[in-house]
Amino acid sequence: MKVLHCIAQLPMKTGSGVYCTMLVEGMAQRGWDNAVLYGTQPPFSAQTFRQSVDAALSCRIQEFPVTFLSDVLPFPIAGMSDVMPYQSTVYSAMTDAMLSAWMTAFKHRLQQAVSAFQPDVIIAHHLFILTSLITELFPRVPVIAISHGTDIRQLKQHPQIHEQYIKNLSGLNTVFTVTPKDTDEISRLLGIAPNKIRLAGGGFNPRLFNDAQRHHFDGTFRLVYAGKIAESKGIFELAKALPLILARYPHTELTLIGNASEEQHAQLLQNAQGSPHLHIHNALTQKDMSDMLKQMDIFILPSYYEALGLVTVEALACGLRVVATEIEGLKTLLGDAVNNSGIIEYTALPRIYNVDQAVEEDKPVFVSNLAQTIMLQMERISMGHDIYPAVAAEIHKHSWNGIVEKICATVRGLA
Repeated sequence: MKVLHCIAQLPMKTGSGVYCTMLVEGMAQRGWDNAVLYGTQPPFSAQTFRQSVDAALSCRIQEFPVTFLSDVLPFPIAGMSDVMPYQSTVYSAMTDAMLSAWMTAFKHRLQQAVSAFQPDVIIAHHLFILTSLITELFPRVPVIAISHGTDIRQLKQHPQIHEQYIKNLSGLNTVFTVTPKDTDEISRLLGIAPNKIRLAGGGFNPRLFNDAQRHHFDGTFRLVYAGKIAESKGIFELAKALPLILARYPHTELTLIGNASEEQHAQLLQNAQGSPHLHIHNALTQKDMSDMLKQMDIFILPSYYEALGLVTVEALACGLRVVATEIEGLKTLLGDAVNNSGIIEYTALPRIYNVDQAVEEDKPVFVSNLAQTIMLQMERISMGHDIYPAVAAEIHKHSWNGIVEKICATVRGLA
């Protein structure tokens, strides 16, 4: 079996990039041949996949990078989110000349990849411009698309891009979603028949994210957030919650993992009242992330919008307790057994507008509620309650193994 995987941005640095990489690795482990077309830029290596998979698998992977910050594309990678964990361009801010150069570069690389690799099936990530280009160029090759939720947000916020650049998606063979709630919107926005849309869900890599050598409470509460440093993530409100927590639990450390600008760094410290208990680290590799999570007690996702929040599942797999906002996709994925166990607690969202922006006057109450929910989990930890063993089997149902096999079964049916 020969599968060409296509993603327009950098792999391994966002949830969709990890999703793509895990599919490639899973299919290579099954003896399939894979090619990967993706966006990259300095200072990242063009050999992303060869460095990130086992050496025994690398021989089954060909790479077709499209390089940004280059003579051909002299601007940063265009990301599906308006804030990416690396230098990026916002799709809606691209000029006609930039979009033309983008499409020419990807069209040229796609034609090279298909001619050289001759795929049986193409898997395209995001229901957006790249997937539309693929269906236009290769109408005789079966195409599976994977929607990660961020594409739906872009379509809703920027209908002009949809109208001008996104066509032909009704002809996709299958669309996989990470959350069940996206089915109706995908069908309505893109005219894709509901019987073509299937739920894949989101998963974690059990080789990395597991409870082996996990940290146990030693008297200092270690709180952690990992993700983009952006207003939409509620991260600045989390920083404001830290002084409220320290007033009751002075032996507390809050670590934020994500690439913060100097201005954002200063704002986070100011919101935390200059507390030395706040630590900010740059984004980590998956291996470094798993090592870091295993040294923590509580993972916090205060986001105003997430399609799924996969890093939360990774944290649960490492045995951490979790505090998250009421993310519909996450609650649906985890199910009642995990949601009602106490290993995860949800905080009500403030009023939201423009998909992922919080009403300013609601933020003080959100900060207070967030602090209270975090302290509830801290109290449970201090009492010695270890919930993880009771729900470990439920959490591990969401590993990559089942998701990869579900998508592989569809590929076999189309090839």
